[in-house]
Amino acid sequence: MSVGKTVLVLGGAGGVGTLIIQLAKHVFGASVVASTASTKKLDLLRSLGADVAIDYTKENFEDLP
Repeated sequence: MSVGKTVLVLGGAGGVGTLIIQLAKHVFGASVVASTASTKKLDLLRSLGADVAIDYTKENFEDLP
C-alpha cells in the first residue's frame, strides 16, 4: 500500500474496516473506496478518509470507473 494505489475496503463501517480506511488514507496515502450496507453510514466512511463511499446494496463496486 502506498501513494497512488487504491484500496477497496468491504465492510468499511465495521471495527476493522474503520481502522483500514484510516491507515490506508492517512498513513500510507492511498486512495480509498469503502463500502457499507447502510446508506446512513456513508458519511462515516467519508469522515474516516474514504475518497469514494458506496452502499453495496444499491451500487456495485465493480461498476466504478
